Amino acid sequence: MDDQLASDLVAWGLDKKFFIALVTDTASNMNLLGKMVEERYSKTKHHYCTAHNLQLMAIKAFTGDIGILEKQFPDGIGDEEEALFDSLWQACNLVSHMHQSSTSKEKFDAAQK
Repeated sequence: MDDQLASDLVAWGLDKKFFIALVTDTASNMNLLGKMVEERYSKTKHHYCTAHNLQLMAIKAFTGDIGILEKQFPDGIGDEEEALFDSLWQACNLVSHMHQSSTSKEKFDAAQK
């Protein structure tokens, strides 16, 4: 993919100095591509797609499986990711509370209506 990207930049007539960001999902092959791109193009930064990460986190919050999210950040988590995990834990706890408390669920359902 790294070679294909370099080839496409040339084919599309794009100067590499304008290639400043690469946005991907968090799959392992995309992590590897991000590292390769950052090595090849020193001004280019690899970012994860925010919408994709929010979708993954919402799914994890509703299933209660948030421990696996740390695998999405193989280089460790920074301050921003730690804040996201804290928010996710709070969301997970809220969802768990709503599932366990019929009174809270009734109030929530009424508020939605």
